[in-house]
Amino acid sequence: DDEIALAKKLELVLNDENFRKELVNSAKQRCKDFEISHIKEEWLKLIVEVKNA
Repeated sequence: DDEIALAKKLELVLNDENFRKELVNSAKQRCKDFEISHIKEEWLKLIVEVKNA
């Protein structure tokens, strides 16, 4: 059941401080992928790649 699986995962997060810290660090790193400067770089790379194709 999806509800039971979700409850078990939430329990894991709530009971494991190291796992919570790991999730927080991963989320912070992932947020950087959505910063304007990063998105701009990715677009510029794509434009250069298409231009040179």
